[in-house]
This record gives sequence, C-alpha cells and structure tokens, in this order.
Amino acid sequence: MKLENAKILVVDDDPVISRFVVRTLERLGIKTVELCHEVNSAVHLMTTFLPDLIITDIHMKPINGIEFVQ
Repeated sequence: MKLENAKILVVDDDPVISRFVVRTLERLGIKTVELCHEVNSAVHLMTTFLPDLIITDIHMKPINGIEFVQ
C-alpha cells in the first residue's frame, strides 16, 4: 500500500494538537484522514471508515487512548 492511500483516524481531544497532526499527515501526502475529538464518535466512525492506522492521544477522558485501542 502506498502511503497516500492509507486511511488514518486521528483521535485527540485537544483541537490544536489534533489539527497539527492532521495537517502534518496531509503534508506527507496522505489523502484520507478522519478526525474525532472524543472516543465515542471514533468508535462509531470505525464501523464505516475502517482505518489502516489510528493515531490517538493517551490522555483523554472519560476513556483514555489505551482503553480505546484495547
């Protein structure tokens, strides 16, 4: 798979950090990036989006990134 074809999900409750991550991925040529600011919406999105990679903050509440990945 080419990098630009990867589907990446970014989950971060900090809008500044999450936008930075999304912009960085776009500058790397990745065309399909979805962003969620909280875990519940990320879980819902994963049923249709089926990401190749998830980038998540581990310090979120009420569910942290480690719990989300598990």
